[in-house]
Amino acid sequence: MTGMQASNWMTPREQVRAYFRAGRPVHLPVDPTGPGPGEAFPFALLPGDPERVERIAAHLENPRIIGRNREFTVAVGTYRGCGVTVCSTGIGGPSTEIAVLELAALGVHTLIRTGGTGALDARIPPGSLIINHAMMRDSGPVDAYAPPTYPAAAHPEVVAALTAAAEELGFAYTCGIGATTASYYQGQGRAILPGGDEHLARFRHLGIINLEMEAATLLALASLLGLRAGVVLGVHINRALDRWDDAYEATQDKVIRVALEAVRRLGRGGAAASKTAGGTSRRV
Repeated sequence: MTGMQASNWMTPREQVRAYFRAGRPVHLPVDPTGPGPGEAFPFALLPGDPERVERIAAHLENPRIIGRNREFTVAVGTYRGCGVTVCSTGIGGPSTEIAVLELAALGVHTLIRTGGTGALDARIPPGSLIINHAMMRDSGPVDAYAPPTYPAAAHPEVVAALTAAAEELGFAYTCGIGATTASYYQGQGRAILPGGDEHLARFRHLGIINLEMEAATLLALASLLGLRAGVVLGVHINRALDRWDDAYEATQDKVIRVALEAVRRLGRGGAAASKTAGGTSRRV
C-alpha cells in the first residue's frame, strides 16, 4: 500500500501525527521522548507574546519552561489537577499555523487562544473580555487548507466553558464575531497610506466587534483537524472611542483566569451542562 493510499485511511489528526513521526517537532522546543511524563499536555493555552507564557505559568502548579525557539516559548504545568501546555505563537497566522499543527502532532486536543484585541463596538469598554464564537478570515495560511467559504468557528464546548468561567468569576465579557487580519496597520484601518480607512468601515458594516491576527487560523485549523478550540481576549483598546486599557496586566490576568477555569471545566466534562454555547453576553 502506498503512502497516499495509507493516508486515505487516516483521520486528519492521525495524518498530522504521522507526518511528525520521526521525532520532535520542527519548530516547537518540545522533545516528546524527553525525561519525565507530560512533555505536552492535551490542553493548551496559546498567547501570542512569548513573555506571556511565564505570566500564565505563574498561575499553574509545578510549572516548567520546556524551551524557547524563535517566537515559540513552551511551558507545562497543572491547574487544579488538569495538565496544561502553554505555547506562544508569535504574531500572525503563519507562526500560529506552525504551533497548532505541531501541538496536534504532540497529542494536544483542546486549544484556547489568550491575548489582546481591539474592539470596534463603542459599547465594549477597555479592560473587559471578548469571547469570539467565530472569526472572519481576512486572508491567511488557512487558505492553503480550505476555500475562503470554510468557517473559522470556535468549538461550542469551549465557548460554553469560557462563558461559564467568565460568569462565575464575575468578569464583564461580550460574545460575537471578530476578524483576523494579516495586517496590523493598513489592514486594520490604521491608515498609513491612502485607503486604510476603507478596511475599518468594511468591518463595522459587517458587524465585526473586534480585530486581531491569530484566532481564525487557530479555529479553522482545529476544525479541520478534529480538535476543540476557542478564544478569550482582553480589550486593550476601543477603536471607536480611541480609549486604551489603563490596566493592561490586570486585564491579561482576567484572560488567563477565564481560560484556565475553562480548561478545568472541559477537563471534568461539565462545560456543556453548565452553559449552552449560545449563551447571552454580559455588557457593561
